[in-house]
Amino acid sequence: GSEYEPVAVWAADVQGGPASYLYASRGGLGDSEEIVGWRSESEFVAAERDPLGRTGRLTQVNAQTGAFQVLYAGEVSSAAVDPASGTVAFVPYDPSFFPLQADPSLGGPIAAPWTDAAGTLTEGGIYLLRRGSVTPERLAYEEWFTAYEDLTWIPEVERFFGAWSLTVSFTAEGELDRVFPERDVPIASPDGKWLVFRRPPHVPGIAVYTPDGDLAYE
Repeated sequence: GSEYEPVAVWAADVQGGPASYLYASRGGLGDSEEIVGWRSESEFVAAERDPLGRTGRLTQVNAQTGAFQVLYAGEVSSAAVDPASGTVAFVPYDPSFFPLQADPSLGGPIAAPWTDAAGTLTEGGIYLLRRGSVTPERLAYEEWFTAYEDLTWIPEVERFFGAWSLTVSFTAEGELDRVFPERDVPIASPDGKWLVFRRPPHVPGIAVYTPDGDLAYE
């Protein structure tokens, strides 16, 4: 809105060189920029984020040359990057999972069917965008709850994780790995042998799993 100033993104040289101007955010969503991850030693993926926490377009920017490329023009709710393969995982924004729009009793309008919002996708879920491709691929895992949050790449186990009513893990190649009966993205041990999940407030505690999905402790 008018009370927000556009944000400019700069790259700083950790060796002490001058900072370089890269680009300015768009005013409507540009009150904050989220660096999602790195696709290479010089290319990072960024997402616009509005005051309500939703992200706008996904972009790839070269920190050395300033080269700017839009990876996905529609809205997304979460994204992560595997830096080894350059695969970007993201979840398109679905208004039916946004309470202020989905529930009139909360003051918002009734949610319209999901639209691609300048993107090319027509349904929710988790999508993968591989390096060299311009067409996102939908993860072959069908559920009614497709608004996965907090997509994270965990390098200790070389998997993406996303949480909603359950937590799923999947590879950069698009293979569904495990479904955990938890509602949190885990923290991996340094050796990658254990995954620690935090339980929700009404069930305080933690749960420890192996990456194969075996519950070791709760």
